[in-house]
Amino acid sequence: MKWFYEKIKSSRGASMIFALLVFLLCALVGTVALAAASSNVGRYTHMETEQQQYFSVASALELLQSKLDEKLENDPVTVTVQCVETEEWYYALGSTGRYELNTDTSTEITLVDPALSPGGNVSYYQYQLLENCLPAEWWDQLQTELPAAPTWTDTEYTIRLGDPIDPAETPPPWADSLYPVHVAVKGSGAGDAGNYALEMHLSTEKGGAYPLKVVWPGEAVTEKKIETSGDMVTPDPGAAASPDSRGTRTTTTTLTCKLRWSAEDRVVTFE
Repeated sequence: MKWFYEKIKSSRGASMIFALLVFLLCALVGTVALAAASSNVGRYTHMETEQQQYFSVASALELLQSKLDEKLENDPVTVTVQCVETEEWYYALGSTGRYELNTDTSTEITLVDPALSPGGNVSYYQYQLLENCLPAEWWDQLQTELPAAPTWTDTEYTIRLGDPIDPAETPPPWADSLYPVHVAVKGSGAGDAGNYALEMHLSTEKGGAYPLKVVWPGEAVTEKKIETSGDMVTPDPGAAASPDSRGTRTTTTTLTCKLRWSAEDRVVTFE
């Protein structure tokens, strides 16, 4: 320490050189510190931008889910089909000269939904429900009355979370912190009978940070209702056999097929 103190107090040229070296060392340390600080500022700014993009995409997904739930609640993807089976029994004179019991059965398949009447507008998923949820004999009779199977069409649009519903309103203060989100809607089950999957791709821009792929597997739920009217029991052929003995029994079977995409079943992955 004494030597160092003497060098500082010395007026020789060597002491000045030593002082310059100390000054350069301090300047170098300061430059390194400033460079590190600048690097951290850039890194944190980049992280903030990525976080804003992620929250924009995540918020858009929850908005889409709420709209999907609202759509399925108020206007569900559903089809209702009725099968009316009418059985008529009567007695007719047979080859033996005696009256014999005979039965005639007719079946009529109808679409209850007015919009799904022959020539009506059948959506892609409604057609899928009809094709896969109905008994084969019902479908064989019904499909001849329907238009050709609709094809799936991918769609794309942009969600701007900060835009007010009313254009006259002022955007909220946080509007600038959210990015527009690009959404591509696909039917991942298109062309695969019985596959009701719905797929969406969300990103702040094509190739942006944290792009999400969301798949709703889709579930078809079928409700069945049977109603019977008329004579419930066919009479004994040996009792009261006469041409005046006849009756009708009608069995109406109603199938309601409903499609749902639940938030609990969705699969979210980063692309």
